[in-house]
Amino acid sequence: MAKPKYEKIAEIIAKDIQKNIFKPDSRLPKLADLAAKFNVSYVTMSNAIQSLTARGLVHTIQGSGIYVSAPNANNDFQDILYVAPIEGDLYGKCFRTAQDALYDNNCRLIAALPPDRLSDIAMKNPQKAEAILQEYSQYPLIIDGTRHFPFSILQKVNPSGKGIYFFLHCECDEKDFPQALRLLPDYRQAGFSAAAELHKSGAEHLFVLSYEKLSPKKEKLANNPARTYEDLIKEGMENYAAANNLGTVKIFRTFDDKIINFEELKPFFKKKCGFMAIGDSRAHTLYRYAKQSGIVINRDWFSIGLGKTDWCEIMEPNLKSVSVDEINMMRHLAHNIINKNHSQTIIYPTKL
Repeated sequence: MAKPKYEKIAEIIAKDIQKNIFKPDSRLPKLADLAAKFNVSYVTMSNAIQSLTARGLVHTIQGSGIYVSAPNANNDFQDILYVAPIEGDLYGKCFRTAQDALYDNNCRLIAALPPDRLSDIAMKNPQKAEAILQEYSQYPLIIDGTRHFPFSILQKVNPSGKGIYFFLHCECDEKDFPQALRLLPDYRQAGFSAAAELHKSGAEHLFVLSYEKLSPKKEKLANNPARTYEDLIKEGMENYAAANNLGTVKIFRTFDDKIINFEELKPFFKKKCGFMAIGDSRAHTLYRYAKQSGIVINRDWFSIGLGKTDWCEIMEPNLKSVSVDEINMMRHLAHNIINKNHSQTIIYPTKL
């Protein structure tokens, strides 16, 4: 799998730092100038800088600029690995929040492979993925445990879950990794709140717009439980639907910006439908299908997103979302790591 462009740029700058072309404590050119130099967008360049920050090679001083980090002469930092994406507004902000809090306590946060990359490696070479996780197990691990994560391999390497901190997602059985700490949103509450808002807006039929199913091979690697966070969201919506005589909540799935079972939606074209889009980008897909079918959003169909992100606000500025305070969760996570807390699940409320 080819590296993203921002990672290639980060590698070039990292080599320049190693060669002392950019010296410790020196200031890098402005982001706009770097973007022009590499002929990429400002967002791509920003992601490259976030990647370098994650490796501890650069740091940003607010109002001053981006500086090359000086090597830690005493080498007295505790390294903590972050197995989650660091690009984009949501994860970038979370990463920086944790990084600042941990750095003040002599802990250094380092970005490892994101879950989808680790999953791709595991699909092609499970032994290599196991070796990577074996190496990671030497450090405290923050994991965004999405359904793609190869939990079956992690189970071999660290069945107790000691030193593991699941953040936002933990798509494995609750009995697995008993010593891990889990910090998760209240997905049932998210589904219930979304259903209530959709009904209030005028929806008479409720749906979940979700992701495609994993292939059998990925499903085996992921070792997902019978009930995932998608199921918890649906359960919350069904609780509201049952109390308000709204009928069954059906799941529609998307893949590659397409609604897979779109034909099954056609009987509802002339009805008031409410959709909870798991991942705000799926609301963008829904809006496109509605436009093509002559359906008016917020009159015929209504949508609520899950996981509010800045870039989706640009695409769909009127989209409401059910979200959790990820930044506060990350501060709490840093506090738990510093205090070596473990063996518990902490559920955070969601809000519209």
